[in-house]
Amino acid sequence: MSEIATIFGIATIVIFVGFLSSLLFEKTKVPDILILIVLGVVIGPLTGIINPAELSGITELFGALALALILFEGGLELKFHEIIKKFGNVMLLMGISFTFTMVAVALAFIIFLPTLPIYLGLALGALLSAISAPIVIPILSIMKVKSETKALLNLESALTDSAAILVVFLLLGLLGPLAGKTDNVAVGILATILFSTVIAVLLGIGWLEILKLLKDRAYSYMITLAVVLGLYSIVEFLGGTGPVAALVFGIVLSNGKEISQHLPIKTDFVLDERLKRFHSEITFFLKTFFFVYVGIIFSIERLTLPLIIFSIVILVIIIASRVIGVKFLVALRPEEREDQDVLLIMMPRGLTSVVLASILAATAIEDVSFLVDVAFTAIILTNVLVTAGVFIVERRRIKAKEIPPKELEAAYRLV
Repeated sequence: MSEIATIFGIATIVIFVGFLSSLLFEKTKVPDILILIVLGVVIGPLTGIINPAELSGITELFGALALALILFEGGLELKFHEIIKKFGNVMLLMGISFTFTMVAVALAFIIFLPTLPIYLGLALGALLSAISAPIVIPILSIMKVKSETKALLNLESALTDSAAILVVFLLLGLLGPLAGKTDNVAVGILATILFSTVIAVLLGIGWLEILKLLKDRAYSYMITLAVVLGLYSIVEFLGGTGPVAALVFGIVLSNGKEISQHLPIKTDFVLDERLKRFHSEITFFLKTFFFVYVGIIFSIERLTLPLIIFSIVILVIIIASRVIGVKFLVALRPEEREDQDVLLIMMPRGLTSVVLASILAATAIEDVSFLVDVAFTAIILTNVLVTAGVFIVERRRIKAKEIPPKELEAAYRLV
């Protein structure tokens, strides 16, 4: 009973800290990410209240659950016309940043670890190209950013997570120890995403019709939650990508009326706002424990000097790739210039990188367990940058609004 009491006590502290951290963000514009990660480090590696080794087995499961539900919420917040409008921009930004990061990290990998096979460097670059949707989506939901910019970044984070998963397995299947042992590789990234999208759209339109019958009935959200998890499971089993399916399913539920106009199936049902609000509560709970969990399983002892140097090099690569990608995007799409500061800072890495690094370390013939430590270090460093960046951007925008543009212009004339 004492262990149960301890777990309940920790859960109480985590939820309260998560709630207070969200209030702190609203007041001071200091994101709650690092506060929660630090709490995880305190109750994990520092004090030993929770043994990180006991949680290592649930990393992949917890990561998949967080990814599915938070991407589903991200889909509920996206508007169909904004997705269509921003899809080209997303592919441009993602293509440049993802490719540059993967290639540059692979080159750094060759310099630091010349004796290891090149596919490991490319896979490391791919998994560290994944911008974490579970981090980006909650931050954007409480930032004062244009809805079009939110749509662009939400979609980018969802697609980079999925692309990283697919590219890592593609490399393992073509160049790594899984070569010739998997049937999924031949499908290709584009075909897999397309397949997942079609399944999610068809199920989403059908589920909207069922929700008509369940309107105002108890537990309709829990049934919808079960459908999200079931969709993720089925799509993954059939060789698709569950994260993309969860995102698209949320988009369909939120935009069913508009999407059905382009399909033989028609619906005039509009999703109940109560379902969105209840899901946001679930997502808050999951997001809070997600970041604390990242802190708990972080290993301080394995932070050696070579690892720190390699991680800093990777951080510089991530920043450079983001700057190059945003500069290209703004040059070709001037309408994105207004929110380019937000586009620049939204580059956090998350649990997807750790899960993929764990899989890579487990499947590689060589001992490359340090890849997990590199992924963890990247999470911490990129989230420090995001925390500082969000604080600076929000403060700058508050100050800009305090002085009306006409008064500011008049003041410049006087000077």
